[in-house]
Amino acid sequence: MFDEFTEYYKVCQEERKNTGGSAAIWPCTLEIIPDFIFNRQSPIIMGVNVTAGTLRVGTPLAVPERDSIKIGVVTSIELNKKKI
Repeated sequence: MFDEFTEYYKVCQEERKNTGGSAAIWPCTLEIIPDFIFNRQSPIIMGVNVTAGTLRVGTPLAVPERDSIKIGVVTSIELNKKKI
């Protein structure tokens, strides 16, 4: 019975890891660098400075000055042409 319980516990942990990843939001403040906008259409590719918080993949992006208009979600981050 102990082995069955530990197996069930592992399955439950894996399910939580797989479903809970998109629920966490890491707040941050970004400053867009105007000279580093490489693609203005989908997908938007631009250079930013993180002024506060933590930027992570999956972070939703919004413009707070315009009644919080949602722009999209961060799908990848690169630094010096290397994915991080």
